[in-house]
Amino acid sequence: MNRARPAWRLTSGGLGVLCVLFMNCPAGAEIESPGQLLKRADSVRLSNRAEFTAIMQRIDSKALSPAERDYFAYLEAWSSAYDGDYRAAIPRLEAVIAQSQDVTLQFRASASVVNELGLIKRYEEAFSRLGRLLEQLPRVTDPEAREQGLAVAAKLYNDDLREPDRQRSLQRRADEAVGSVREQDAAGHER
Repeated sequence: MNRARPAWRLTSGGLGVLCVLFMNCPAGAEIESPGQLLKRADSVRLSNRAEFTAIMQRIDSKALSPAERDYFAYLEAWSSAYDGDYRAAIPRLEAVIAQSQDVTLQFRASASVVNELGLIKRYEEAFSRLGRLLEQLPRVTDPEAREQGLAVAAKLYNDDLREPDRQRSLQRRADEAVGSVREQDAAGHER
C-alpha cells in the first residue's frame, strides 16, 4: 500500500501540472505547424493586421524548412511594404524571387515588387518587370496568385493612365503584354 500512495501522488501531481500547462489551450485545440501558421498569417494579412503580426511573432524562423523560410521572408517583406517601407521591402522581395524554388511564391513576390514600384511612381521599371511577370503567368496554377498578378497589372495600368503623356505608350505595352500572354497560353494548350 505504501508503494501505491507515492505513485498516486506522482500521477495526481503530474495531472495537475498538465492541467496548468494546457489550461490556456481550448479543449480540442491542435498545435499548428510552422507551415500552418504561415498559411494562416497569409490568409489574415489584409483583414486582420494585429493577428497577422501576432502569428508572425510566434514563428521561430530558425525552425523552418528552406521553403517555409522563403514563405516567411515573403510575408515579412510584404509587411514592410504594407507599412510603407518600400526601400526595405523591394530588396527583400527580390531576394525571395532569387532564392525560392516555388514558382508561385516567386510570382507573388514579383507581383509585389511591381506593385511597390508603381506606388513609388517608378513606372518604367514597374512596366519592365510587369512584362516578365505576365510571362510567368501560364506556369502559375494557384488562382489567388494569378489574381494577385492580374490585379497588380490592372492597377499599374490604371494608375499610369492618369498621366496623359504616357497613355499612348501604355496602350502599346498593354497590347504587347496581352499578346505575349495569349501566345504563351496557346502554346501551352497545344502541348
